[in-house]
Amino acid sequence: MKYTIILFFILFKNTFSHCQSVIISPGDTQAGIISNSTNNGIVPPRMNYTQILSIASPVEGTFVYDTEFKCLRFYNGSKWICLNDKLPAPNEVQGNFIGMEYGNTIPNTLYGYTYAGYPVSLKTDSEGNIWIFYINTFVDGYRPSGQNNTWKLKIQKFNSNFENLWTKELGTLYKDDIQYAKFEFSLDSQNNVYLTGRDYGRFIFGDGSSSNQGMFIVKYNSDGVFQFNKLTSGGACNGNDVKIDANGDIYVVGEYTGTVTFQDSPLSSLTSVSASKDGFIAKYNSIGDIVWVVSVGGNDNDYATKLEIAGTDLIIGGYFSNTASFGNSISKTSFGATDIFILKLSTSGSIAWVNTLGGTGLENLADINLRSDGQIDLFGDINGTLNYFANASTTTNQSVGVSSLSDLFLVKYFSNGNIYYGTPLLFGGPNSDVATSMVMNSSGDLYLTGSVGENFTFGGKTLLAGGFILKYGSVEKWAVSGPQQNGVDICVNSNNQVFVTGKMFNTKNYFIGNYLQPTTDKCYLWKYSE
Repeated sequence: MKYTIILFFILFKNTFSHCQSVIISPGDTQAGIISNSTNNGIVPPRMNYTQILSIASPVEGTFVYDTEFKCLRFYNGSKWICLNDKLPAPNEVQGNFIGMEYGNTIPNTLYGYTYAGYPVSLKTDSEGNIWIFYINTFVDGYRPSGQNNTWKLKIQKFNSNFENLWTKELGTLYKDDIQYAKFEFSLDSQNNVYLTGRDYGRFIFGDGSSSNQGMFIVKYNSDGVFQFNKLTSGGACNGNDVKIDANGDIYVVGEYTGTVTFQDSPLSSLTSVSASKDGFIAKYNSIGDIVWVVSVGGNDNDYATKLEIAGTDLIIGGYFSNTASFGNSISKTSFGATDIFILKLSTSGSIAWVNTLGGTGLENLADINLRSDGQIDLFGDINGTLNYFANASTTTNQSVGVSSLSDLFLVKYFSNGNIYYGTPLLFGGPNSDVATSMVMNSSGDLYLTGSVGENFTFGGKTLLAGGFILKYGSVEKWAVSGPQQNGVDICVNSNNQVFVTGKMFNTKNYFIGNYLQPTTDKCYLWKYSE
């Protein structure tokens, strides 16, 4: 045996000490080892992470140097393991981050803490590009009377290497606007971008149009060229979420007060039940003409905040107070001051069912996920007891307790509005926990983000107080976290790479140790790969 090993070593040395460098293309998993004639070591094939993932049917034992994450990867038969430091211990997340900071480097003070901007929303498109909608500090000496903080609303597009492709500035926000402003955007199949929110009379769009206190829907093509803008008139109106269906039709949800006209048509005006806010769902065709609009609400404040589309089904989520009407025949009454509703709507505007959940404390509906089979996931947080209904038609509620100031919840529904087996799920630590966003990968696994107030354990991993990413799947559950930051939005691309954006505070550790050390509070954008 001793002589065999020596002979093998001699043959190995002689073979590779005379080789010349070669190029390995993606998919060539049998190509072997790259070397050179300088006897400086063995160089494995070099690819970026996307190229590595594109290798067709890799053989167990294949190894490649990842030029993107700067580590040697080994294929263990099911996944590419990074061998930079060590093999993962049981229940240890094997992950890698690359990323960037964005936002103005000159901080402003808002409510006593340093603030340099805030992320609003994050998306990836079919070409691997990354889109960020965010509010950025605006510092140029201009301070309107009574408004000592001024901000800019921006949409920015990056390629997969985090290089800026273009940036659009929509307009100016003041401090009082920031407290109540809500904005969102969506991409269609051609990677055109649609943005919605509330125009405070200080936004200038591509056609020079602007409104006062109305909702806007603005469309740009993939290159950032203005296409059209639609504005409401009359009472105050805010767009909270927007989605595009396979036909190019546009759906937007939000809230309004008073009489609001969505377009110059007698069928496109709504009047709120009282002086309080009501929620709405509106459909526009592909060129921006109104098709229909539906109102939900009662005598107190009601909001439609989240929207998802699958085929001809729309799932709407939001909040209602006391007794609210949904369509002509459905009414619901809240357990406390404000509860969460979820409803199913057809693309023709007909409500199929409404279900609710909530308690006497505060609830937050962070996000909705709609699966291809019609099943629905809800992610949020709640303070106090969570009351829910097993199906959309029953009036008898069930409840589950919460052991801290506020905990995270995950609820799943069948397509008919009935609660899925084994949910709701409640989890969190002894302090307040906040949910912000959720996304599903191609395998049906959910990724969640937000922030936790104190350490707690999930999937065998202890989450530190601060921001987090949780993976919740049928086979695998894990978590990563980092102090002094929070997660605001999360998305996943076609390679199941996870992107997260949020806010960092001072110079502590963020998810991965001392990866980023900003001199002021910054927004972050990171890509995470298992």
